Formats: sequence, structure tokens, C-alpha cells
Amino acid sequence: MDSGQLRQQESQERLGKPFAANPGVVHELEEAQIQRQLLLGDTPMGM
Repeated sequence: MDSGQLRQQESQERLGKPFAANPGVVHELEEAQIQRQLLLGDTPMGM
């Protein structure tokens, strides 16, 4: 387990609830995924 995972686990235990992603971070990840799909077209990622 790396230090990031350990910190996340400790935070979850302190809060007593599951980790909730920051909406801004989720949006950025989704936007990057859309841009990648536009760049690659319909090409499967493994090819």
C-alpha cells in the first residue's frame, strides 16, 4: 500500500464514511477522457 492509499484509508476511518471524489477533479478527468477519445477517434486503446 503506498502512502496515498494509506492517507485515504486513514481519512475514511476518521470520517466514518466512504471517500467522495472532489467534483472538480472528476470533471477534469472526464474532460481529459473526452479529449483523448476525440484525438484517437474510435481506435481501441490496446492497438
